[in-house]
Amino acid sequence: MPADNKMDITKKPCRPIVIAYVTESYQMGGVEKATATYIAHINRARFTPQLICREMTAIDPLAQEALACGARVVRTELLQEHNMRALPAAIIGIYRIFKQLSPDIVHVQVLGGDGARYIALAARLAGIPVVVSIHNVVMESDHARKSLFNKFTERAVYCYITVSENNRKLQIEQLGRDPDHIRVIHNAINIDDFDPLTDGAPVRRELNISAHAPLIGTIARLSPQKGIDVFLKMAAALLKTHPQARFLVVGDGEVRETYLALQREMGLEHAVIFAGQRTDMAVCLAAMNVFVLTSRFEPFGLVLAEAMAMKKPVVASRVGGIPEVVIEGKTGYLAASGDADEFSAYVARYLQDIELSIVHGEAGRLHVQANFSVDGMMEHLEEIYMECLHKRGRR
Repeated sequence: MPADNKMDITKKPCRPIVIAYVTESYQMGGVEKATATYIAHINRARFTPQLICREMTAIDPLAQEALACGARVVRTELLQEHNMRALPAAIIGIYRIFKQLSPDIVHVQVLGGDGARYIALAARLAGIPVVVSIHNVVMESDHARKSLFNKFTERAVYCYITVSENNRKLQIEQLGRDPDHIRVIHNAINIDDFDPLTDGAPVRRELNISAHAPLIGTIARLSPQKGIDVFLKMAAALLKTHPQARFLVVGDGEVRETYLALQREMGLEHAVIFAGQRTDMAVCLAAMNVFVLTSRFEPFGLVLAEAMAMKKPVVASRVGGIPEVVIEGKTGYLAASGDADEFSAYVARYLQDIELSIVHGEAGRLHVQANFSVDGMMEHLEEIYMECLHKRGRR
């Protein structure tokens, strides 16, 4: 180490730097996909990943992917929502896990900001620097923002990473965070996993969808956030002018039965297929003519990058970070959130103009290759890790 006690980040470390990824997730979604991507693609010559997550069947795929990549996995019930009385026991328990695993950096992956606090505090007590990825902004009372607990845990965090400029702006405006304390790293995909030449016919045959029927699809968790009710209303509107069209919903979630009831109420059983949770995303996307995302709010919209990588024209809500993913009028169209008629009009435009669909699809894949590659994302992330350790070395 140089005489001024600064860490020389240009030198190859004598051993890989251990990164502990911690998530309190209870279902698979964008946060979990990002965590799996980090673990799978981090430079193993420099870093060794670990995963600390909840003991829940719903996130078994995340744990299994981490294990398949050779990462150490620890599952615990300590990672869940806590009231103030239960927090001390949770902090002490997680502190003990950190002391046992001895990571060099703790990277907390959360949808909102609340869960990061007690995890960050446990890491601080264990003497481990913390990086926090926040994929959505959770509103807080003014009292909570100014609380000693909040202030102390914010000081424990080296930096916050968020997935869009929109989310960064919300953290500054609504949570009062220091702009210099927040970095934007867009989510990314491994584009090699999404081959536009993939044959979607097997999915159509399995679900009894004609090879010639226009197929409009979405892939989303069945929660109020994703606006599947808007998707169903859009389907009803499109069927008036395109009676041969069919609609595919891939995903599962807590309001599945509510949406199935709405499907029956609207008389859409013949046209809308709920396919449930699936792992063959590229094949499902290949089967679609147009991809639609009707979210009411969306920090980023990773599935849109996946659809564009498959050269699918997309129609999505103009909310959150989505305008940073979709180039309006070039790779897709943006509709007002909740406006089923506007969604219907844009989808109809693609169904009536096949050449436009092809042009937007081609542009979409090029856009993803240039802006949402895994290599670029990991390069930025690894730079932050080294900065974090550099700062720790100065201390």
